[in-house]
Amino acid sequence: MRDRREEGPFAPGDAAGALRCARMAALAVCVPLLGGWTEGSGVEIVSRYYSIHGASHAELVASVRRNGPRGGRAYGIGYIDFFPRYRTSFADGVCRIAEAEVGLRVELELPRWDGLEGAPAGVAKSARRFARAVETHEMEHVRIAGHYARLMRSELLRLKADSSCWSLSSRAEDLIRDLKKRHVESQKAFDRRVGKQIRRLL
Repeated sequence: MRDRREEGPFAPGDAAGALRCARMAALAVCVPLLGGWTEGSGVEIVSRYYSIHGASHAELVASVRRNGPRGGRAYGIGYIDFFPRYRTSFADGVCRIAEAEVGLRVELELPRWDGLEGAPAGVAKSARRFARAVETHEMEHVRIAGHYARLMRSELLRLKADSSCWSLSSRAEDLIRDLKKRHVESQKAFDRRVGKQIRRLL
């Protein structure tokens, strides 16, 4: 899964960042630590699908290895971008965060059963169960990211006023970086908790 930052009024911040990838078994989440605002707030989810098929369990597994993300090393993958922005306001000798928004964009790559009509019912059932499990896993990553997007907005609005907007913006950027790092760790912790289940999917 992936991430992104400001100064008022609603200005973009750093445009790139080091990529952190947390992968457990065959699912992956990749999150860059810094980035910049594009447009909008709220959550946008875009799903892409790769084909899984086969007349046997072995052929099904082979199709995942052949078509899955990261050269077949992952069952599913999510790229998550955070788009924080805020506006500072200086009045009565102090600077405050007047507005804050955090957009979230998610790109998912998931398996989809694409077998022939004559494929064995057991294989089709197993493939669809596998696809549902992968999607459920990735949507939990999305839920975690959504929690951090809401937390980021609320913590920005809670920042203590400062005598300098420059100083306040610097503190806001530190806060954003810290929350993005905590987000990555939360995603990794989730993968560690469910690692055995993921390895049993196929």
